[in-house]
Amino acid sequence: MNIENIIGLWGDTEHFDTQLNILPGGKVNISLADVCEYGINAKAVTIDDGVEIRSERFSARLVETTREGQRVLIGNGVFDGKTDEYTFWFGDNVPMELGYHFAPKGEPVSINEAFPLNIDALVGSYEMKSPFFVEMNIFNVDGNMLLLLSFDKRSKWVPAGVWMDNDSIVWMINDSLNRNVFRLYPVDGGFEGYALRVGQNGRKNEVRFEKISSTPADRNKDPIAIPLPDKSREEILKDNKEFSHGEPYIQMDFVLGGELPHELEKYGFSSYIDGKHGDEVAFACLDFMGDNFHHTSSGMPDRNNRDLKGILQWCDEYGGQTNCRGLSIMLASLLRYNGIKAQHVTCCPYEEPFMDCHVVVDCILPSGKRVMLDPTYRGYLLDKNGEYVSLPRLRHLLIDGEELNFNADVKYTGKDSDWVVTMDYYREYMSKNSIRYLRDSINADGRDENDCVVLYPIGYPIEEVDYSDVHVLTTDEDAFWNL
Repeated sequence: MNIENIIGLWGDTEHFDTQLNILPGGKVNISLADVCEYGINAKAVTIDDGVEIRSERFSARLVETTREGQRVLIGNGVFDGKTDEYTFWFGDNVPMELGYHFAPKGEPVSINEAFPLNIDALVGSYEMKSPFFVEMNIFNVDGNMLLLLSFDKRSKWVPAGVWMDNDSIVWMINDSLNRNVFRLYPVDGGFEGYALRVGQNGRKNEVRFEKISSTPADRNKDPIAIPLPDKSREEILKDNKEFSHGEPYIQMDFVLGGELPHELEKYGFSSYIDGKHGDEVAFACLDFMGDNFHHTSSGMPDRNNRDLKGILQWCDEYGGQTNCRGLSIMLASLLRYNGIKAQHVTCCPYEEPFMDCHVVVDCILPSGKRVMLDPTYRGYLLDKNGEYVSLPRLRHLLIDGEELNFNADVKYTGKDSDWVVTMDYYREYMSKNSIRYLRDSINADGRDENDCVVLYPIGYPIEEVDYSDVHVLTTDEDAFWNL
């Protein structure tokens, strides 16, 4: 094995949320989120057909292979004398490099001498509104700083780690494959700095937190937790297969037509649909998306800028990349501008909170046929008879174990990715994300589930999920999909 071939970020979320950042020359930066140690220096050396990672507290002997179509490093690791098998999934080809820090999770942090503010000046409630909403609350605990977060102004979130680094405050959220590192400097009564997002080639978003109050908000409610059953995703889906029937249809309006943003012609959009008619237009729009826009694990405009023009501008700035929600909002908007009924739908797993969901497009073709379009994979599905598979029908085919096939040119759209999506992977992935569905009641450019409608199966512990701002909750699949 050549060390240069495995340079990048690798994460094992099951063991101490361990993150390996393998750098050129064999230097390795290790983060152990569950024990709140970051930037541990290690060395990678080749052995036989694999690599050995060596540091004071953690070591591992690993070989590269594939699992579920993705690159992984697998082998035995030893942490504080205990041996276990580790699986590190490839997250990004740009590794992170941090100086060593110990960051006590959920504990107060002392104010270092180089920091320009004392604890009394720091205490308060701060808000960041872009690229997503975060409330940051700083408390004084015996002269030390306790920093807690909220993403909904209701529940409390404890960062994976918090520390002070000279004149900045640093904190982390998310697991090892989705790590988000905030580095913040006090400016004009608030904070400015950046958020470094793993999985986006080291991209930094500039951020600002405004001080809203000198009194921190005490969000006592812990995040909602519906644990994941110890079963396969297919078994969980089958256990939650029942919906009700007989309720009136729930509003599903489509605003069709209009003048397309002129920015589309930068990508030659009109050449894709010229001479196309009927259903051909829908699949031409899918081709346009697949040729020009790329999936990344996260990243899209804030809720006020999620119209087609706003997401196009975002993609212009970030190398044509956005997440599955951004791609699906774009595709659904393109279809509606061309007179085709389409809506983006959020497909959610059983557990709450969850680290991953998926967003696709539910499209009613001009022919009257219905099809699920997935711009993340430039894909749609066909049944054993070659008929299009709709999103509501997909769930039933997965439960019944029916044959599914991709379109011939299906391809993962991640930038510079050679990952080949397989049907086994996609069945597992959509089985995971076919427990709950969210959609808007009005489908128009710039709306992202503003009047949210939620479909969930009979028996699901919906009372544990805070859907207080949801427009409609239902267990009736016919009413939800207007079938």
